[in-house]
Amino acid sequence: MLILVKVHWIVKKVYYRSTNQYQRYYNQNLRLRKPLIIRSRWGLLAKVDDTFKLRSFTGPYEKHMIDSIRLSEDSNFIDVGANVGVYTLYAATIIRKGKIIAIEAAKAHYENALLPNIQLNSLQNVVCLNAAVWDTDNEEIKLYDDIISGYNPTCFGGAGVKYNIVGTRTLDSIVAEYGLDNIDYIKMDIEGAEAKALQGAKRTLEITKNVIVEVHGKDKGEQCEKILSDSGFKMNIVKKHNENYYWIFASKSEK
Repeated sequence: MLILVKVHWIVKKVYYRSTNQYQRYYNQNLRLRKPLIIRSRWGLLAKVDDTFKLRSFTGPYEKHMIDSIRLSEDSNFIDVGANVGVYTLYAATIIRKGKIIAIEAAKAHYENALLPNIQLNSLQNVVCLNAAVWDTDNEEIKLYDDIISGYNPTCFGGAGVKYNIVGTRTLDSIVAEYGLDNIDYIKMDIEGAEAKALQGAKRTLEITKNVIVEVHGKDKGEQCEKILSDSGFKMNIVKKHNENYYWIFASKSEK
């Protein structure tokens, strides 16, 4: 049975269950003995069953990124690669009148974390979609398992790696379906498919003010930068580890 507990109590249990104590807890993804419902650092509820989700919802997970997203109650926000719903829940604490669209390709993340977290909080203005954002609609692509952490499945895999089949959607078709005529922010973290996703978002980018993209690969980053530049965005590049792995902050000048 899921129960509501204080965060420090959960951390204490995980801390003492790990053999190398805090360092192992922080660096590895350890399963909890049973799923728990906690209160996230923004006040909304979140379902957690491992330490990745725990620290994502309660710790400083990508805090600098989240803090850069300036929303208002009537903003429209698209979370591409929503994973377990960290950015989506953050946006939902601010956006009351606008719409949030959360898109996650991995079925396990979608069914076991993202959708339950939206339902836990009865978020009526959040739409959840299980799809791979791509440059064409209605294709079926292979989504390969992340053999390291289990949290970052990718459409670019190798022989012998397990995969699931997922259907594709373009941002243009999604935005048209839900009738958005303006978008304040698009956040995109889709493990190497970012250029493909932006290629299918030409009309969407015309009505978007800000885009934040996590780049996985220098060649894909260059493609993303060109698409965004051609769409009228000015960019700021923030490197994470090396030239192949960085964030693009793109915005349009106020007229």
